Amino acid sequence: MDKSGTVHYLRHSGPEHILCYAPTRSGKGVGLIVPTLLTWPESAVITDLKGELWELTSGWRKQHADNRVLRFEPAAPTVAAHWNPLEEIRLGTEYEVGDVQNLATLIIDPDGKGLESHWQKSAQALLVGLVLHALYKAQGSGMAVPSLSDIDSLLSDTNRDIEELWMEMFSAPPKVGPNYRIVNASGRDMMDRASDEAASVLSTVKSYLSLYRDPVIRENTSDSHFRVRDLMHHDDPVSLYIIIKPTDNARLRPLVRILLNMIVRLLADRIEFEHGRPKSAYKHRLLMMLDEFPSLGKLGILQESLAFLAGYGIKCYLVCQDINQLKSTSTGYGHDESITSNCHIQNAFPPNRVETAEHLSKLMGQTTLVKEQVTKNGKQTSRTTQEIQRSLLTVDECLRMPGPVKGVRDGQDVIEETGHMIVYVAGFPAIYGRQPLYF
Repeated sequence: MDKSGTVHYLRHSGPEHILCYAPTRSGKGVGLIVPTLLTWPESAVITDLKGELWELTSGWRKQHADNRVLRFEPAAPTVAAHWNPLEEIRLGTEYEVGDVQNLATLIIDPDGKGLESHWQKSAQALLVGLVLHALYKAQGSGMAVPSLSDIDSLLSDTNRDIEELWMEMFSAPPKVGPNYRIVNASGRDMMDRASDEAASVLSTVKSYLSLYRDPVIRENTSDSHFRVRDLMHHDDPVSLYIIIKPTDNARLRPLVRILLNMIVRLLADRIEFEHGRPKSAYKHRLLMMLDEFPSLGKLGILQESLAFLAGYGIKCYLVCQDINQLKSTSTGYGHDESITSNCHIQNAFPPNRVETAEHLSKLMGQTTLVKEQVTKNGKQTSRTTQEIQRSLLTVDECLRMPGPVKGVRDGQDVIEETGHMIVYVAGFPAIYGRQPLYF
């Protein structure tokens, strides 16, 4: 607020990434996420766990930011945009095998823990062969690109024995596709396995494809109403809302991880230079607004690429509840995570956990205080001063930061007074301020 009483909101539009610590029900939606989506004019990918962000911001983004808005809600019938991951495979290029291998790994490793067992590794190799086989077969016959549900149907066809599929893959001529030797090898691998082992590998693949047996999800992933490349290369900016209800979060996590992974891999694949300087190879910058992103599991590609994504016009806004979510060894990125290191700006609402408060206190740094000591000896008084150090904001003071004041109106919580927050920008003193509210 300036001397005239006008409130000026603190904004950032640079290429650097932003990380926010905000516990649940602390006002992060109305204080940070919604205001950002009501001011960011370019393309955006938004993880919307309840559909609330779509209701509050999609109209503005369409009418005033001239965005094409897409609602990808894979578990909802009729209302959602369709997206088929197999249509993103760059078939006929040198990237096709890598694209298929990355996709197969995401399907077989839905939590990002790595391919730990023999069965997972064997299932991944089989799935690579199956997907290439289905893609080449569709291409050769002029059929539509198959979906993951079609891949599952290949393995569950009751009209023929599974051994016929392995023989079909093994005996297909190389001229059908440039990398058909991979398909031949996958078919041969399954034919050479003992019956019990082959059955176990087959059941492993089918278990990871069972999600796509849901008729609603099968319909929403049968074809594509948009392509990942559209987000940054379409004539108009594009806003993609990925909507998942909390009850479907666990089962839909593998599909959402595939989409986010492909967004990063396909949009950060090349950079052009002119006169020794990077040149924009995109039409629109992209904001990845990932609310509750630790709930998606460990996205290794996100952690690895944060260091260079800004150079490709992609800005990440990552929101989590506390630092423990990031550093969890079972569901997060571990104690040696690099997410915090690659986020130039960190926001914090009043924390609930001591570990987060300790992290915030260290980020605030130290301050110097002058302490005066008065000593009386009879009629004589002596004064001495000394400089002491203390945390600019102690752990206890972090935990006691005022949060938003809420009231009840029409049976719902309503924020009546904003809470406090801290903004850390690398290379600058920390900023202690109040939360903004979009309403």
